[in-house]
Amino acid sequence: MECNELEFSLESPKKNRYYMLGCCNGLLLLVEPRECLILWNPSTRECQQLPVHPRLSNDALGNYGFGYDQYTDDFKVIIFDYFLNGHLEAQGNIHIYSLKSNTWKIICGIPQLLIDQSKSGILVDEFLYWSSISSGLGKWVLGFNLKSDKFEKIRPPNDIVEQCHSFLSLGLIGGCLSLGQNHNHYGGGLIIDIWNLVKDGQSWIKIMSIMNLDGLANPKCWVPYCILNNGEVLLTYLDTKTFLYGEDSRTLRLQIQLYDPVNGKLRPGILRDYRQAITYDVQTLVSPKVMCSIESSSTVQIETLEFTELYGKDWSVSF
Repeated sequence: MECNELEFSLESPKKNRYYMLGCCNGLLLLVEPRECLILWNPSTRECQQLPVHPRLSNDALGNYGFGYDQYTDDFKVIIFDYFLNGHLEAQGNIHIYSLKSNTWKIICGIPQLLIDQSKSGILVDEFLYWSSISSGLGKWVLGFNLKSDKFEKIRPPNDIVEQCHSFLSLGLIGGCLSLGQNHNHYGGGLIIDIWNLVKDGQSWIKIMSIMNLDGLANPKCWVPYCILNNGEVLLTYLDTKTFLYGEDSRTLRLQIQLYDPVNGKLRPGILRDYRQAITYDVQTLVSPKVMCSIESSSTVQIETLEFTELYGKDWSVSF
């Protein structure tokens, strides 16, 4: 696999690392932790700093999404912010930013649910998806419609294995949302089952099962990422973080596994000397500055809503 080094420069008094939150239509969304959000076009090397919501906590950038709404020609940023209130109770807000209108929408009082923090929301067509778990629904998929700004619930496959230590990971395979489950097989050993979401958006079809994981170090931590052109499945390690280095960085190596569904065998692979391990195959001349309605004198608009008023108090309890 080939990784190319891309130059990135931004006037900043600090030499921080810039983490990638998502990519869409040739543009990358980056974050300088606790500082700012940045929209960057790697093709033109042009970037635009975005305003951070004033009520966003410093540690809120664990769950996020970045997508494009073709109907309104607008890019949107979604951030989930969880914190403890004065009574040590977990509370959460959802922050949705529209680049076109320079507006932050905050939805307060979201239900207690856990979202996979290992990657950003998976973008498929006009939806962003996250793997989620809640006490009322168990394991499920959370979807966000970029056109309507509405969240939706998607049941997991009927044949997933109910095991406490198994987890669901999302990816993009064949242009469809994919779901992988790494779990103990009833016949012994570990297995990864992979499903694709069909076009109706509510049902799944199993496309593959990956065996022979027991020879890997920490086999429960490997998840499917994508299928290569030669048919092999690329597996990545669960806690692998995707980021751009600052000037003080050192060269790292990202270990991967490649699974051949024809012979049922795994083989190791390594991405060497990478500055960014991402799926980026779209080039665009679109200017981040043009996409944003941000001027030096403009003030970001803030709209506040309540989750229960939009979805009802029992939204996360049942499908």
